Amino acid sequence: MQYDYAWEKFYSATVSLARGLGTCKERLMTALLSLQTLQREGFPDLPPAIRERFGAFSKKVEFAQPTADEGTWQASINAMTDLQAVECIEEIVSMYDAVTRYQEPLD
Repeated sequence: MQYDYAWEKFYSATVSLARGLGTCKERLMTALLSLQTLQREGFPDLPPAIRERFGAFSKKVEFAQPTADEGTWQASINAMTDLQAVECIEEIVSMYDAVTRYQEPLD
């Protein structure tokens, strides 16, 4: 219950990766939009064991300088190879799995 919000955001991101239309980079961008509200300082919505990992992931997808018509995420995704985008997708799914482990089982 404590991490329901984080679980919901990772679930939404994972579903958009699985069901989304478009290239892996386009689906990655949609998934990142689902996770954007977890970006608050210190990542308080995440289990402590995942905060550092999510912080490192955030830096991985915020490395490029945006232009006037794109944000940091879009600039970074545009600069990635397809392999790098797939690695980011795998990391989102893996973090979803980790957050899910903190959820209480349904009766």
